[in-house]
Amino acid sequence: MLTECCRGLYMMVSAPVVALTRVQPWIVLLVEFLKAPIMRLLTAFRAAPLLAACVVAKANYPAIPEDTTTPVQQRLAIYGPNSISIGWNTYARQDEPCVEYGTSSDNLDQRTCASVASTTYPTSRTYENVVILTDLAAGTTYYYKIVSTNSTVDHFLSPRTPGDGTPFNINAVIDLGVYGEDGFTIQGDKTKKDTIPTIDPALNHTTIGRLANTVDDYELIIHPGDFAYADDWFLSLDNLLDGENAYQAILENFYTQLAPISGRKPYMASPGNHEAACEELPYTTGLCPDGQKNFTDFMHRFGQTMPSGFASVSTNDSAKVLANQARELAQPPFWYSFEYGMAHIVMINTETDFEDAPDGQGGSAHLNGGPFGTANQQLDFLKADLASVDRAVTPWVIVAGHRPWYTSGTACTPCQDAFEDLLYTYGVDLGVFGHEHNAERFLPVYNSVADANGMNDPKAPMYIVAGGAGNIEGLSSISTQLDFSEYANDEDYSYSTIRFLNRTHLQVDFIGSVTGDILDSSTLYKSHDVRAGLGISPPWPFSLNAVDPDAGCHRAAKALTPGSAIGIQPSSASSSLELTSENPTEYGDSESMVYCLSPAIQAKWLLPRIQDPDLQLEMLLA
Repeated sequence: MLTECCRGLYMMVSAPVVALTRVQPWIVLLVEFLKAPIMRLLTAFRAAPLLAACVVAKANYPAIPEDTTTPVQQRLAIYGPNSISIGWNTYARQDEPCVEYGTSSDNLDQRTCASVASTTYPTSRTYENVVILTDLAAGTTYYYKIVSTNSTVDHFLSPRTPGDGTPFNINAVIDLGVYGEDGFTIQGDKTKKDTIPTIDPALNHTTIGRLANTVDDYELIIHPGDFAYADDWFLSLDNLLDGENAYQAILENFYTQLAPISGRKPYMASPGNHEAACEELPYTTGLCPDGQKNFTDFMHRFGQTMPSGFASVSTNDSAKVLANQARELAQPPFWYSFEYGMAHIVMINTETDFEDAPDGQGGSAHLNGGPFGTANQQLDFLKADLASVDRAVTPWVIVAGHRPWYTSGTACTPCQDAFEDLLYTYGVDLGVFGHEHNAERFLPVYNSVADANGMNDPKAPMYIVAGGAGNIEGLSSISTQLDFSEYANDEDYSYSTIRFLNRTHLQVDFIGSVTGDILDSSTLYKSHDVRAGLGISPPWPFSLNAVDPDAGCHRAAKALTPGSAIGIQPSSASSSLELTSENPTEYGDSESMVYCLSPAIQAKWLLPRIQDPDLQLEMLLA
């Protein structure tokens, strides 16, 4: 407790000084130099009245149930094509966590148990438990009960098979923090075919309340970063002298509030800056307890529930090889992918594990997070994963991360440098981001230039910011919009619903959390005929004629405009494609290309973007 007093007093003394570091860089060195003396000075005053007061400071923990096997903070995730993970916490270690389940609430005739006992980490009062259910029938309602002497039956819809063309919706909920009671309620629609999850009535006005009352309208949730806002514990005066417990209490309360949703719908997570450490102040993470630094709670909570990726169901062998490579490179819960019906969804980490990552070692936030993989592992994963997509199976490709590079707020330039070219090259359809606490929708754009086709079959990805779900920091104001910003809202708490209407039409809505009104709606059309990676649907835009079959060389029969996107399906069992311009001046602004296949590596697809007709490139996708 005394350590927490010192931390709390340190925060009060140092926070104003740290704020100045953004203006005067030399103060950064001063703060770093003075940290240890300040802590020693505060420790010396153990008998001071202010320190005595901290002994009685109490964090706002939820009550521990009498039966410590009681499951709390339940969370589901899509773990595989026919698999769901079920995670939950308990206030006592479980030697063998188990789940009973079946297709009838009255007959839970199957039982699966974890092969390992529950786990925990320093500073946590609870233990994490995970059970993986496999061999589920696709698109089927299953009922489940976590084995305990004090648990109830809930249910979920098992994952749709990749390639299933049934329309479905998902929600993008980002920057969602713990809520307190204010007494405002909304009456739910009792005509729903599914039972509305039971939540604390004080949450009815919030995003969680809206997710409960619209439970029929979506099949899963993606949440790329910023959960609970436990690192903002010091914004409440009651917490200033009990930081360690206050941090944990916020986490427990938040995930308890979220459980009626995340225990019913798959809840797919990736990290944001508010998961990094016990406080988001530069150079102070060394003061954090061991259990409250370097994304510890996030890793423990989601590390065993998120998937690494799916084996490809494509008929193309190259897709299968690349998908397997991506699975080996995935590092859940930080970066991974999954497939659901018509969608291939990739969750990325905008905080660490790329050059100049904001929360990484030496990053601009000075939080010294990560790394969680080897050098370039995340980017190598993203290349292999996007290249593996077969658009004949999953025509829609969504990438979700936390920090945006297109925003009317503060753009993440290192994120743009690391990721944007890959999203464009491989024809990603929609980028979903948050971090800025507002809602914004942009025209399809690349390199800050709007796609000339707009929403009608663009080559560039469409981007949204859906960071208005609500948290202690409030909403972020928008003063000036970018030229290609089509919608901006800094007044309403909101989230986004993404509707997969069919293989060529995607609808993106922003939903007001309080009213449920559709605040903005747009529809993206993509033909998906010519697309990066494996997903080029026939008919082919050109044919290939053999130039030297023995050498594996082919010529594009149709002239290509520099800068255009093309797709090649090699006919030989080799992989490295060498693009060589042949007499480009004969073709004016267009060109014919000869593609030669090196026999050394396994066959892959290639989608080069040819910018220079005199350029010779060797393209390796893995």
